[in-house]
Amino acid sequence: MILGVIVGLFLNLYVNNHFIKDVILMDNVFYLGGNIFIRLMKMITVPLVFCSLVVGITSISDIRKIFMTGGRSILLYLATSLIGIFIALIISSVFKPSAGINLTTISQTSNGTLNQTMTDLVLNIIPENPLNALANSEMLSVIILGAIMGFILIKLSQKTPNAQ
Repeated sequence: MILGVIVGLFLNLYVNNHFIKDVILMDNVFYLGGNIFIRLMKMITVPLVFCSLVVGITSISDIRKIFMTGGRSILLYLATSLIGIFIALIISSVFKPSAGINLTTISQTSNGTLNQTMTDLVLNIIPENPLNALANSEMLSVIILGAIMGFILIKLSQKTPNAQ
């Protein structure tokens, strides 16, 4: 990131040719390099999350400890979410970012509705096709899939004594 700031300052201060700076570098070299970097990050995210979950769950090997750790993780997630919501409410009440916005025109142009029940929500978390969930980077489904795979591997290692 520091190198990016240095290169950006150098280009703005010392390169005056519009064609070199904007067309060659910005529109081609940096655009291509940035998109390759983002695609590589997206490419490694799903396998990294899936494998770390499976290895993490199987390394604990005691299902009761897994549920205790999972419960703590959920509590920590809820606590940090509440802190984030609290901070957002304080900041929005102090700075009032929506002052002067007329919401009636927005609601008239918006015709999207959300009629999703709790059953639909739970069913959408569990993927119909695991490979499709992995390919489409559906992270919640990948997490559920990794947890299920970890539990299956724990059960298999308990049933086969030579697997350890």
